[in-house]
Amino acid sequence: MRRFMLSLSVLVLAGSLWAQVPRGNAIVSEFANLAPMEGLCLVTRGGTVTPITGLLANPRGADINSVKLDPIDNRVWVGGINALSSGRLHHLTVAGTMVAGVTQHGPQLNTGSIAGIAFDVNCNPVVVSGTISATSTTTGVIRFDRTTGATTQIAGGPTNGWTFPTGTANCVTSDPSGNIYFGVTVGTAPMQAPIYSLAAPNYTTPVFEGWCVPPSNNTTISGMTWAPDAASPRGAIYWTTFATATGVPVGKLVLSATPPVASVAVASGLTNAANWIEYDNDVGDFWILTGGINPDTVYTMPPAGPVVQVALIPPGGVNGSPSCIDVNDCPPGRLTISPAYVPNPPVPFTAEIGVCCEPGDTAVYGIVSPLVLILGVAVAGQDGRVWASYPNINLPPGTPGALTFLAGCVNTAGQVTLTSPVPWPRN
Repeated sequence: MRRFMLSLSVLVLAGSLWAQVPRGNAIVSEFANLAPMEGLCLVTRGGTVTPITGLLANPRGADINSVKLDPIDNRVWVGGINALSSGRLHHLTVAGTMVAGVTQHGPQLNTGSIAGIAFDVNCNPVVVSGTISATSTTTGVIRFDRTTGATTQIAGGPTNGWTFPTGTANCVTSDPSGNIYFGVTVGTAPMQAPIYSLAAPNYTTPVFEGWCVPPSNNTTISGMTWAPDAASPRGAIYWTTFATATGVPVGKLVLSATPPVASVAVASGLTNAANWIEYDNDVGDFWILTGGINPDTVYTMPPAGPVVQVALIPPGGVNGSPSCIDVNDCPPGRLTISPAYVPNPPVPFTAEIGVCCEPGDTAVYGIVSPLVLILGVAVAGQDGRVWASYPNINLPPGTPGALTFLAGCVNTAGQVTLTSPVPWPRN
């Protein structure tokens, strides 16, 4: 009989103690800032923009080329582009209008830019940075271990091989199953700006999913996000390029059972350069950020377009360098366990649990099989999140579904929203 050990030395944190991005708000990153911007700002759907300060005074600096909210806790992950932040991944928290706890995670990859951040099935950050080719060992698609910061190149380089055209890995996203998708700025019409995937949990064989058409006047695919789509159980990848009125700035690639396929244009109404796109799970639409061609603007967009202007990035949309956008859209009733797949070969590891609720709800979470054990109770703050960390877990692979977790969100009226049961681990 296989054994597992669960340490009850638990670190429980609630959003009410450590504020982050309020639920439903977006966070925007920027480099080459002009006052009052210092690398980050919060944007509401009502058009309120709040600069987040503190990075100019931090050794890391305020130049940010990518931003992503953690799938479990309150961290904001940011990728650098210039000066001391180049090739570096950091995480921080947002407390009101200030940053706190700015921490470099893992080593410096290279002297270039971290252009995008996503998370794999085990909630490890995955970044794209620089050239993807068969030779470079420090660029392409890189995974950072969530706990240790150790890096692993998962696409490109001599170990993995790269049989596709050399280009710049410039954007990345993931789907609910943890599959990774990334875009490369290379190619000529009609097969330009290719999109590739890496399947969870092993991420070993890149698949060419398709390309950005109708022809754009720019092969720089600048942003991407996964979204559900009625045409395919795999969903779709919505993308942006730097194209303006004469090209296609926004499109979607419906993920096929038999790739590669061509994208289709999405009516957007954009005349300035789209730099990132992010799907909002709560609302079912998209946030779009433009940069490089004034005015620098945040838009929202339903799946078929057109765009709706939300706000200009300070000061007055003339900064010229907004780079990425993410939204706190963790749906109430979502339960996440990390890692989904325990280490093989087995070693002690840190397990994490995250619950999403409405702000002010009380989250109750625990194990319901093979025993009933309440692990924690906490009130969700503005960000709607409650999470906990469990160090020194010993659970060998070969025990899929050994534990089943469940959580509930209790509002002030006593109504309970239960999450779906989560069998763990997957291996």
